[in-house]
Amino acid sequence: MAQIGIYEKALPKDISWKERFSLVKEMDFDFIEMSIDETDERLARLDWSEEKIAELREEMFSSGVRIHSICLSAHRRFPFGSADPEKKKAAKQLMKKAIHLAHNLSVKVIQIAGYDVYYEEKSMNSREDFIEGIKESVKEASKYGIILSVEIMDDPLMNSISKFLEIKEQIHSPFLQVYPDLGNLSAWPENNPARELEKGIDYITAIHLARAFEQSESLVKRNGEEKIIGVVRWITVFATIAFIQDILIHPRSQRQGIGKALLNEALEKITSYGPVQIELLTDDTEKTKKFYESVGFVQVKEMDAVSYIKDTRR
Repeated sequence: MAQIGIYEKALPKDISWKERFSLVKEMDFDFIEMSIDETDERLARLDWSEEKIAELREEMFSSGVRIHSICLSAHRRFPFGSADPEKKKAAKQLMKKAIHLAHNLSVKVIQIAGYDVYYEEKSMNSREDFIEGIKESVKEASKYGIILSVEIMDDPLMNSISKFLEIKEQIHSPFLQVYPDLGNLSAWPENNPARELEKGIDYITAIHLARAFEQSESLVKRNGEEKIIGVVRWITVFATIAFIQDILIHPRSQRQGIGKALLNEALEKITSYGPVQIELLTDDTEKTKKFYESVGFVQVKEMDAVSYIKDTRR
């Protein structure tokens, strides 16, 4: 049975790993994907102490929610294909550190960005230098049983699984696989996403199904012990429509007005964008109807309108 995880950046930022594991479990996701992007804050994770790593492992195993993969997007800042020798050297160093971190955390997949360069101009050598960097990285990863999975990007170097397979022909290793982002894959008119997935089915480790969380926001409520007791999360589309995605209140903190206060705070923030249509889907019970009507929501039928939903999970 397929498992569904959530990207770390889709969760509230300023919370502990213990709180992240708890939140992911409460939302019924199977795992979390850690982010190591180009910011100094997240790059520092590559230099975590043995004590810090051991603490995180203990919290992960105790929670029952694992870190399944690491999204290593730091190569945007330090690309393998850079014309700057120092950046190229840094790219190899951070890749090696990421492999060791994954090994120490019992993480088996590292997603790597399919960019030869990002902030620089492409050159005659940037693609070849990228491939050479991947070759060296795969060799290092194989020592630890770590799979490097290349993300399909919004870049002509790696905008299809077919292009990944061209590079795969040069690097024969079970430790090099592909990680399609369906948003990127379908954005290029020359791609047939279904056909591309068929081509790469033997090499796919995971799939990014959506990119909506790039426009998501959230609010968190903590108690006096700084533990999370409530979360509200919403998605905005071009600041004209907002969809309330989750309202989660810890069972021991319910019926204390926390959910209403948190939702009102979220509504105030959403409406600060300007006129906006706010939508949500909830249970058809008197309790939930009274709750949402108390903060100004009305049922669609009262607006002389009808709503439709197609749930392909049923």
